[in-house]
Amino acid sequence: RFIPKGSVMIGLATSPVFFETPFPQDITDSEFVAFKTPDGDVVLVIVNEGKEKKIKSEWRADEMEIYTTDSEHKLEKTYEGEFKKAVDVSANSINTVVLRKS
Repeated sequence: RFIPKGSVMIGLATSPVFFETPFPQDITDSEFVAFKTPDGDVVLVIVNEGKEKKIKSEWRADEMEIYTTDSEHKLEKTYEGEFKKAVDVSANSINTVVLRKS
């Protein structure tokens, strides 16, 4: 749905460089993968198996969409609008962030 055929993986991490948390050990329960689609969008998939945290993106875009699966959402669009450098990620969730340039 978000990562069409022809997309290329451009990042994979569980590194503090991508996470803005009070303690470095808080990131050990989160994973991050990024793809560039043939249309030029960047799709970030964030799997958080721990507490709620703030995720900081190293990419820039004009607009973004966030889709969340957690205890309250089932792949629901939880944000659509202007690019935000940091995204709040709920506990025990999978989040898909689509970054678009105009």
